[in-house]
Amino acid sequence: MNDQLRIGGLAKEQIASWLSQLLIERGFEIRRNAIVERDGIRHKFDLVAETVLFPGARIRLGIIIVEHLIDTDFIEKLLGWIDELRFIKIIVVALNKVDHQAYSLASKYGIDIVIPPKELLSTEKNIIPRETGIETEYVEPKIGVSQVFDALISKVKPSIFRSTKCKLEKLALLYYPLIEINLELPVINKEVSEAEIVEGKIVFDGINGYLISFSGGHLSVSKEHGSLIEIPDDAQLVLKVLSEDRSAELAVLNARTRIDQHTLKSLLIELSMHGLVDIYGDLVELKGLDTKLFTDLNEWFKKHGLKTIKGEPTEDDKTIKLQHTVPLFKLEDIIKSLGAKIQSIKIIYYPLYVALVKEIRGEVLRDKLIVYDGITGGELEDFSILITSPELIENMKKINGYQLAKEKPKE
Repeated sequence: MNDQLRIGGLAKEQIASWLSQLLIERGFEIRRNAIVERDGIRHKFDLVAETVLFPGARIRLGIIIVEHLIDTDFIEKLLGWIDELRFIKIIVVALNKVDHQAYSLASKYGIDIVIPPKELLSTEKNIIPRETGIETEYVEPKIGVSQVFDALISKVKPSIFRSTKCKLEKLALLYYPLIEINLELPVINKEVSEAEIVEGKIVFDGINGYLISFSGGHLSVSKEHGSLIEIPDDAQLVLKVLSEDRSAELAVLNARTRIDQHTLKSLLIELSMHGLVDIYGDLVELKGLDTKLFTDLNEWFKKHGLKTIKGEPTEDDKTIKLQHTVPLFKLEDIIKSLGAKIQSIKIIYYPLYVALVKEIRGEVLRDKLIVYDGITGGELEDFSILITSPELIENMKKINGYQLAKEKPKE
């Protein structure tokens, strides 16, 4: 159990999908991102699986998928869950290392720690099938490396007004995955009280699931709606009811979804925070997706005199390509629960320049990533936050990158 399992590029959600399919085949009913409540205490599981062996004999499994090190502190936290949720069997799926003492402690108290079979982890296709019918395209940068260097030098040069010192370590071209969904969306025309079908495209960040727009003339992350893939499956049931009736009282939602009122109210608050519903006392009204969120990447590229290229970009000693980790089935389910019809889905790799900078503050050193739009040249601070991870920083350190002298990117 001490051998670390590395699952190349597969998201936690994809593992949950594989487990769901496995349990459904064995007769279990599945709830994803489920909240389990007992005596006012709520706990969230990645999966809750239930089945009836025979009348009166029900099996309930609460599954937690863990990507970090499982140590005794983590198991001790789960021991409290056992006291609060005696009716559910807790299973931990380990995708990383498990401390030996943690494994012993879990076994003592009936918590199972399991790993997916290694033969299933040998290739991505064994975990979950690759999406079929999904087009992939990319666009080459319009801005040259020299322009990015000039901006970086200006940003990191010493100044008496700056308390930190910065040293430029590496510069690379990074292709970031965007998910473009072409859909038909029912929209209520309040002037005539009729619904009309509007066709358009919405774009998601392929790593975290945030909506993407073009604000201030640059690629921008729209965080006011949050990441839609964080919406629990139970909340999708609520959206499906509202998409049919446009509005409903709490009692009606409770009866049609069979979700208890306390949990239902929590789900509605979460949906409200995502900007998808309005709550007026006991009345809930669907807002859905605003057509203002529609974004057409092709129009953006045409505006800058660029054309997309079929396929995926290639990686080399100056270029990094990130694979999308957002589960497309999750996005599809959410969009369909809003009453929309999906016409097509496309992955488009957008060019960014990423600089690895060593920031020095007193005796403290830290690595920092600075991101520039490869089409407009503007600095993208929100993307710097999105892409910063230990894995990408280590990858940046391994590649050669562009020399710290002016040169043009390879065509």
